[in-house]
Amino acid sequence: MTLAKQLLFMGGNIDYTNLFAQGDCEATTGWTPYHITLVTDADNKYEGTNCLKVTISATYTNGIGFINVLPLLNTSKYYLISGYVKNNDATTGIKLRASCTGDKGNVDSAYNATTSYVRIGVILQPSDFDGATDMKLTLYVDGVAGQSAYFDAVMLNEISAADYAAGVDACLAKYPYKAP
Repeated sequence: MTLAKQLLFMGGNIDYTNLFAQGDCEATTGWTPYHITLVTDADNKYEGTNCLKVTISATYTNGIGFINVLPLLNTSKYYLISGYVKNNDATTGIKLRASCTGDKGNVDSAYNATTSYVRIGVILQPSDFDGATDMKLTLYVDGVAGQSAYFDAVMLNEISAADYAAGVDACLAKYPYKAP
């Protein structure tokens, strides 16, 4: 394979847009905390100035930070939702979830339980959300009260049906993080 074809396959020459305006995670604006506290953190950022720190609230064993992204989606398109996540001390770790209320339900990534940033993602096809009444981009932390994790560089971008068929790992390689 030529270098030009390798770059094209890896996303080097593909034009795409990060549709998620809050993807740089510089502020908590727009995010809804549920059973968590959500603050900016400059010490654990992946890129930029800040990341967001999610801490599980007292008496809970998990919690989420979410934003409804349904208005950003076209019901005839495919999407990749991805982000960089790192665990601090949460027993199970942190994962990304697309919560398609009134349709598919939850589409989850694997957990990251390591204290290093790892890019994770989920892919969606139109039938996952075309009947949804709500579609939340969710960061899910699982552990015990007071435990925390971090996320940064979140992206929502359109992909092709062929990308979807290739799977999430191929999409993460093909579409590197791009700031909104």
